[in-house]
Amino acid sequence: MAKKKDDDVDAVAAAIKKELGDTVQMLSDSSALCQVNFSVSTRSIVIDKILAGGRPMPCSMVPFGRQAEISGLNGSGKTTLCAHIAAETQRMGGLVVVVDTEERMDLPYWESLGVDVSKVMKIKAKTLEEVFNRQEAYIKAYIKTGTSRPMLMIWDSVGGTSSGDVIEGKEDFMTNAKKSMGREAKLIGMGVKGLNPLIAECNVCYLYTNHLYRRLDVTYGDPWQEPGGEKLKFQATVRLRLTKVKEIKEEDQFGNKAKIGQVVKVKANKNSMAPMQMEKEAVLIGGVGFCNDYTVFDIAKRAKLINGKGWYTVTLGGEEVKFQGWGGFQLKVVMHEHYNELVDAVMELL
Repeated sequence: MAKKKDDDVDAVAAAIKKELGDTVQMLSDSSALCQVNFSVSTRSIVIDKILAGGRPMPCSMVPFGRQAEISGLNGSGKTTLCAHIAAETQRMGGLVVVVDTEERMDLPYWESLGVDVSKVMKIKAKTLEEVFNRQEAYIKAYIKTGTSRPMLMIWDSVGGTSSGDVIEGKEDFMTNAKKSMGREAKLIGMGVKGLNPLIAECNVCYLYTNHLYRRLDVTYGDPWQEPGGEKLKFQATVRLRLTKVKEIKEEDQFGNKAKIGQVVKVKANKNSMAPMQMEKEAVLIGGVGFCNDYTVFDIAKRAKLINGKGWYTVTLGGEEVKFQGWGGFQLKVVMHEHYNELVDAVMELL
């Protein structure tokens, strides 16, 4: 009986396909879905694990052919994370295009994170209208080249870009200020929706950062919201939010406690590439970016893989290694030939 029912379904499907021809596609047909042919690492074992939904690595990370958003308050590491992804894209042989409407890019810092800034293309734009028009032109020109190389397009940032009416002062300042939020949300929504079909048919990752602002009308729940309205959330396949948790201090050569970085909570507010949304804490070290070695150091201490206080001991390759603090860890443990044993053990705990 079940077989007859299956035959009936197949017969109906075949009849519909015969009637409508090539317009009918099966879900299993590769041309029926937006295929992710490339994905790029963030160079952070913690954030990669979040993007993979906790699945074993390697796995899908920041996808190409899709849109991705990184949001957070000032100093939470949004631009640093973009630089890591840009460096990894270049390592894969891909192209990097940056839209910096705030004109705040620290080129020496990007170089220290591994980005070859001499090969990064820049789109000059001051208004939202200019941003979307020129982004569209770049993507169309990229498609015409017929290259298979992936392209990362970074917009830093959505919340820091105003519409043309506000920039040109077509109305008085206060009138523009009252109208600008709704006007900009509509422009951003139309812009990202218009770019989505172009991005979906090629190997472009459209990555944008976004500021958070506090809503005064929210008493309970999450008071933070990103500029751009709801369409921005709908179009993004991956949405990460970065939040500063606490400072990291280590003793300097004089015995004083000095800030060397901060702990950042990374939460996947949306992730269509993985089976679950996750949040974990990553470590952001000044001048280094998101630091995997300090993450290993911190988790290994909490898991008792490293023992002691001040002076520590860890077993690598059957050998007991003694070191003092974060500086000693860098010199004696990170440089050890069996350091990957400790990394693998920490990865199992993530």
